[in-house]
Amino acid sequence: MRTVSTHDLLRRGALLTLIAVCVSLYAVSSALAAPVSLEDTSIWVQLWPEGEPGTNVVIIGARLPEGTPLPATVQLPIPEGATVYWAGEIVGRDATADIERDYTIVDTGNGKAAELTIETTLSVQVDVTYGTIEIDGNDLISRFQWTQSVPSSGTTFAVLVPRGTGDVDIEPAPPGEPRENEVGERLYTLSPAVLQPGSTYPITVTYRRAGVQDDTSGSTATVLWIIGALLAVAVVALVVAVGRQRRAS
Repeated sequence: MRTVSTHDLLRRGALLTLIAVCVSLYAVSSALAAPVSLEDTSIWVQLWPEGEPGTNVVIIGARLPEGTPLPATVQLPIPEGATVYWAGEIVGRDATADIERDYTIVDTGNGKAAELTIETTLSVQVDVTYGTIEIDGNDLISRFQWTQSVPSSGTTFAVLVPRGTGDVDIEPAPPGEPRENEVGERLYTLSPAVLQPGSTYPITVTYRRAGVQDDTSGSTATVLWIIGALLAVAVVALVVAVGRQRRAS
């Protein structure tokens, strides 16, 4: 019968420790690789026509449930054809404190999503540009289509209409009156929706610049639209922090 030496015991102990470390690392990497489920979390989506000149800015966010262990990998849906320009963690109302994170675009099987890992807070956000603003006579039109690429407990949509606009029409119609911010933009909140993965939710926003009437001549309307667009750009320049759009209030 072979006698087990102290050296053998130490060697076996070291091996068991190494195995335990490897198992722990595998568990951590597996946890990071598997995105956190949003089935108990609401996603919020803000559509901002002309958030950038000639296009829409869409802000998509969620807050993970309290007690969610960090770091955590999260997938947030993004509209088909959208371009991500910022993704990260929301620290507070001061955008300069937010933490930008690397992201990848993934296909969930139900649509596109931005995947990123958060380490500090439970609030995650992705900002994208989407589509173009259409011009139909005196009307400006934003057409948006959402695809629910990951499951969630609900999705709340809001529309931020530029300042200096009138005759606002939103489909589907918001249930209440808008809130106006300090620069004159109005935020309309739509009824929350419970969407199955893969389902779509279209929003159409039509509005016109204040002071533009139906009988305005084509050339005058064009001049007024250009002036309005320049004013919108100036407003955006004033309210954008560190080069990206502020989030919904």
